[in-house]
Amino acid sequence: MHLALLLASMACTAFVPGGEPRDSAPVETDTEDGESDSEGGPLDDSSSGTAPDTAVGVLVYTGGWSVPGGSFASADIGLVARTKLTGEVLCEARVLYDASGDGQDGCPDCDWAFEVVPTPINTTGVACEDLEGSEGDAFLYGETAATLWLGTGLLDGLGTAASYTYVTDDGGGSYYLGHTFFFHYSYAGDEGWYLMAWNLPHHGYHQIDGNSEAATFMRPVARDGDSVYYYVD
Repeated sequence: MHLALLLASMACTAFVPGGEPRDSAPVETDTEDGESDSEGGPLDDSSSGTAPDTAVGVLVYTGGWSVPGGSFASADIGLVARTKLTGEVLCEARVLYDASGDGQDGCPDCDWAFEVVPTPINTTGVACEDLEGSEGDAFLYGETAATLWLGTGLLDGLGTAASYTYVTDDGGGSYYLGHTFFFHYSYAGDEGWYLMAWNLPHHGYHQIDGNSEAATFMRPVARDGDSVYYYVD
């Protein structure tokens, strides 16, 4: 199956309704990255990823973990507007996580899983006050790491698996994802484990660089099948 179609088929269960502002839930794409966010709507990973000529920045999730020997040392996730060509940070809201106990039940094939509590970091960047974008995008209304879903406590668990087989909701297909990073989300009836980032090694598609003991990841955010782009006023 073409990579774009495969990723689109994963979107329906890869993410959870946000219950937060539209820009405060996760995202995915069908290029070498992936994400999507929405308020009370499912996350989507089918971004086309073609930037308008005037766009200077793209919205991504980045982060990583250090869990040597299965012992939690650190983890972080950031929502970042970065320049498409150079990767310069235009604006960033990052959250550090500390383990507060064993992970919630049900993390799929996980090598480790921990319940976590957030420590939001001050929003920083060279253009936080000057970004322009679509209505509802992150950073346009003074959002901080403490007010986005990453830092409010809705994300309350993290886990990772060295390999994971994704099965579609209808049971009609299964895909080997390779290394996979999960987050646990608790909001109303949406509690559960969801995909944060993954590799598709058979397609040369990698969002995660590392292993279960230490890794970093990057996944572009998308909305309605398109990446989220910014302009600087």
